[in-house]
Amino acid sequence: MRRLVSFFLLFAGLPAFADFESAASAYRSKNYPAAYAEFMELAQSGDARAQSVIAMMYKYGEAVPLDLTESFKWYMKAAELGYAPAQYNVGEMYADGKGVEADRGLALQWLRKAAVAGFERANEKLADLNAEPVESETTVDPAVPWSKQWNFRLPNALRYGSSPAAASDASPWRAQVGAMASAEAANRLWRELVDDDPETLGAMSPTIRQVSAGTREIYRVQVGNFGSHEEASAFCDRLTRRVASAGCLPTRQ
Repeated sequence: MRRLVSFFLLFAGLPAFADFESAASAYRSKNYPAAYAEFMELAQSGDARAQSVIAMMYKYGEAVPLDLTESFKWYMKAAELGYAPAQYNVGEMYADGKGVEADRGLALQWLRKAAVAGFERANEKLADLNAEPVESETTVDPAVPWSKQWNFRLPNALRYGSSPAAASDASPWRAQVGAMASAEAANRLWRELVDDDPETLGAMSPTIRQVSAGTREIYRVQVGNFGSHEEASAFCDRLTRRVASAGCLPTRQ
């Protein structure tokens, strides 16, 4: 099953962005050796996003032999730069003893850093470890992958309307699987997802909606309707279990 590698561009304005997108384009074209070479150059220059991509490529054996020890090394480099998704992965690998000797204390330390930064999956892993959740004033949405078309974090006001509370009695729940810069990219994403998981998505029809996000227009890729947040969340859980790095997010807008 082809993985859609997902990362979170919190720093879209970095000077190396054009080169990052070139590497991302090579990856989307399944030219993994070229993608690896370009990402590695950026990673060695200190780009935490690229370091996380290199870690993921080692994690899944794309262009390189599968090597969890090497994957952990690159996640740690990005984590030490404050990159929340990498901090989560470091904590998860310490917790599970993958690529590094299991260490509960270090797992909790890194998961809490990621949770403080707003990476919500970190609190889910903390719960798995019977540890107290960590509150954060920010949220990193787990549906914003790494390519140029996804180079923004969707704020709650855009996800829900004027506020989450205002959406509580609004339109039915949907599951958002992407937010792209063009209708063509949105349709391409949907085709790739169906190819990855035809059992879950093959009989579904997407809703592709154009919305404004600040000064740019984006195309949101959604499926549903669902009767509740719980139903939409259950769908997202199923999709992300079957497609290892797919993004999915319950939403009412």
